Amino acid sequence: MSHSESISDMYTRFMKIINTLHSLGRIYKNQDLVYKILICLPKEWDAKVTTISEAKDLSTYPLDQLLGSLIAHEQVIAQRDKLDGSSKKEKEKGKTIALQIDDNDEPSS
Repeated sequence: MSHSESISDMYTRFMKIINTLHSLGRIYKNQDLVYKILICLPKEWDAKVTTISEAKDLSTYPLDQLLGSLIAHEQVIAQRDKLDGSSKKEKEKGKTIALQIDDNDEPSS
């Protein structure tokens, strides 16, 4: 998964690959698909991957539930980023500007 790619886009691309492999005779168990999706996520997702791995039995965890969980997490991240962006703008509005005077600019007497 690329950093700019959404979970839905990654899943669509993943399923195209899996379906092509299926047409060539390669069949994967649901458990294998779950593992493959979890390991393809970027490092920023490590906490979520660990949480899912520890909380769920990955050998029986349905692929659609995994997808739902990842999309929900992606939405939380997007909302947090949106809030962080507006917080930064509010902080920037309240910034104080300090000016520095060079010694060469002193008025002459």
